[in-house]
Parts: sequence; C-alpha cells; structure tokens
Amino acid sequence: MMHADFIENIPRFIEQLKNIHWLNPLELNFDENSLYYIDNTIIPLFNKGTLTMEDLTAVSLPLIAYCGETYIRNHGGEWKMVEDKGRFYAIIIREGKQTNLVAMVLDTFLYFNDDELPSVASGYFAVADNFFQMD
Repeated sequence: MMHADFIENIPRFIEQLKNIHWLNPLELNFDENSLYYIDNTIIPLFNKGTLTMEDLTAVSLPLIAYCGETYIRNHGGEWKMVEDKGRFYAIIIREGKQTNLVAMVLDTFLYFNDDELPSVASGYFAVADNFFQMD
C-alpha cells in the first residue's frame, strides 16, 4: 500500500532497488533501456522460481519510484500525491496532464495470468506513449 510520504522516500526506494543482489546497480542509470534490463533479469528469475511473488511485491515501491524517476528524467514532469477515499496514489504531472505509472507497475506484479510475469518495460512504454498523445 502506498503512503502519503512516498514522494519524500523516492531516493531511499531507488537506493533499495540498487542494493538488491539480483540487480546490477550500474545498469540502473535512469535510461529507458534500463527497464529492459530489469525485465531481462526479473522475468527469467521468476520463471525459474528463483524469485517469488513475495520477492516482487517487496520491490514494488522501489520499482514504482525507479520507473517514475526514469520517466521524469527523460521527459520532464513532477511527482504529486493524490488522495481518494483515504487511499494515496502517486502520479506524474507534465504540462498540466497527469499519468499513473504507479498503476502500471502494480498491475504488472499483482494482476498477471498463467504464472507469466508481464514486462515492466512494455507497461511503462504503453503508459508513456499514451501520455505523449494526450492533448
């Protein structure tokens, strides 16, 4: 669950991601191609049973922070917390428009079918591409 202080903790979350033993911190450079590196690391480990859903759930907030920061560093924008019925959501606002990369990352880990983990990069680019097309 996301807390109201998520945005203040983004640097800590990203540091946590860089300290995970199955990811190379040098590859996590906020280039959009680094999302493919994450997929190419996480998906095979998950498919082999080396990583569990519990492992992936534990890194969901660090991955949300990393994906959002990757977007902001490449395209601009800023984080904003919104509250709806007592639940908090982090969104990215750019040029008066908003997108929810958070939902994409959470959906990737929480709503997969047939024990096959979806691609973080595919979800990220689907959201980012739609964001670019908004008028």
